[in-house]
Amino acid sequence: MKKIVSLLVFLSILVSSTPINAQEIPTDETSQEAFVIPVPQEEIDREEQQQLEQQNSKGRTPLYEYKTELVGTQIAKKVKIGYAEGQPPKGTIFHSPGSFYWSNSGSKVTVTISVAYGAYSIGVTPGSISGTGVVVKSPYTGQAVKLLIHKDIEVKKYKQYRKTVMGSGKWEYVGDVYTKVPVLNHFTVVKV
Repeated sequence: MKKIVSLLVFLSILVSSTPINAQEIPTDETSQEAFVIPVPQEEIDREEQQQLEQQNSKGRTPLYEYKTELVGTQIAKKVKIGYAEGQPPKGTIFHSPGSFYWSNSGSKVTVTISVAYGAYSIGVTPGSISGTGVVVKSPYTGQAVKLLIHKDIEVKKYKQYRKTVMGSGKWEYVGDVYTKVPVLNHFTVVKV
């Protein structure tokens, strides 16, 4: 009987404890997740294609043509990009329920991401507050707040091959190339 009670107590403790990822809990900001929106697939495809073309043209000579083959995909989840541009330094105070209007424009910041393939630096825009765009409602009134942006960044690994343009040359492996593209925007309204 004691063994059963001990087992039940142990199981209840085990079941009731929830693992927490400490990285997801902001230490210096009180926040509330507003919502998440995906980056349009056309935008993702366009950015990946530009990066692949750039990689293929790096060592390009008129003697070779290049191709790439997708090997795999990794995602760096909820990477902190920073506050959206165009906000007052001390934040915005909504005296009645209000919203931010966010657009994916503005200057880029450099962030470092880590996935199974390695660590990479990438230039990403936190976007800006404007008169039009995605509406992000603030859950706070009477308190200074800012819009904080996180993004999921997809890293795709490709094998790069080349062959001579003249003749029926065989494809030879040149090396690996990577694309790094934001695929999901996380919007968080935080007290400042």
